[in-house]
Amino acid sequence: MLAAELDLRPGYSTLTRWIRDADLRTPPKRAGEYYFAPGQEMQHDTSPHRVILAGKPLTAQCASLILAYSRRLFVQYFPRFTRFEAKQFLLEAVRFMAGSCPTCVIDNTSVIVVAGAGDEAVFAPEMVALARTLGFAFRAHAVNKPDRKECAAYCTSCGMCGETSLAGG
Repeated sequence: MLAAELDLRPGYSTLTRWIRDADLRTPPKRAGEYYFAPGQEMQHDTSPHRVILAGKPLTAQCASLILAYSRRLFVQYFPRFTRFEAKQFLLEAVRFMAGSCPTCVIDNTSVIVVAGAGDEAVFAPEMVALARTLGFAFRAHAVNKPDRKECAAYCTSCGMCGETSLAGG
């Protein structure tokens, strides 16, 4: 309708903001309230995004690291997200933040977790070594409690990380 009648083609994040601003849908029910002290915790998440690069649609992996207290955000896109990209991303994110929080909450991704989940998660030894070098330890949120890292998940899932059209288009 917007394209046909008004010749408007807003991005997804713009359209969802308009819907929220106009109160056209009820906001999702909050799963809980979490309060963080400055420097207490950071949260990491990844999510696939459909983007247009040089005029061609493709799926890119959006990786984010967010400081839970201040909501300071670092984002990078990758064609894939393996342990190699995870290590590069976390190093760049900690450099950008000029340090790290002692805890980095993640989902139960197989890129970092090799077995178990939640409190029983076993992390890849190379990722544990990287985290120790950068001054933090990973903690996987409990299964079926993804709201525990809602800051990072919201960023990577709602399009807040950026536009869908990248350079060259």
